[in-house]
Amino acid sequence: MPKVILPDVLQRGLRVVFCGTAAGRASEKAQSYYAHGRNKFWSVLSETGLTDRKLAPHEFREVTTFGIGLTDLCKDVAGSDHEVRPRPEHRVVLRRKIEENRPDFLAFTSLEAAKRFVGRRVGLGRYEESIGTTSIYVLPSTSPMADWNWMANKIHWWEFAERVRAS
Repeated sequence: MPKVILPDVLQRGLRVVFCGTAAGRASEKAQSYYAHGRNKFWSVLSETGLTDRKLAPHEFREVTTFGIGLTDLCKDVAGSDHEVRPRPEHRVVLRRKIEENRPDFLAFTSLEAAKRFVGRRVGLGRYEESIGTTSIYVLPSTSPMADWNWMANKIHWWEFAERVRAS
């Protein structure tokens, strides 16, 4: 069985599960999700009101207290999106996790993660298909590698947070 880079943070009854492509190198080293010092993920969760405070990456297991879960499409590899190549079984395993845990929303934390899951290009916002009763959203990356378009696209995080609160 391949080594898992970061453990899933999943359980029944979650409002949203955030899913990246794979753990980045900083996250692998820190053994924490979204651990790069310039990654905006933890700041955005608090700024949008999805958490009541900014969590530190090492506190990632605490997200369940806010109805949030964490996973990655590729659990057994680390690297940036352009380095990671999902295998067909990665998609099957993620789908099964979502079917078993039934969160209200599955939110991909990058266009690339969503594209790799569905097998084609997608846009930001609500994706037209669901997994059972779980709605799928595609959010802009909070990675520092995506800073070049953050200001133009960050509104999608705020719109998504409003949707989560309204559900």
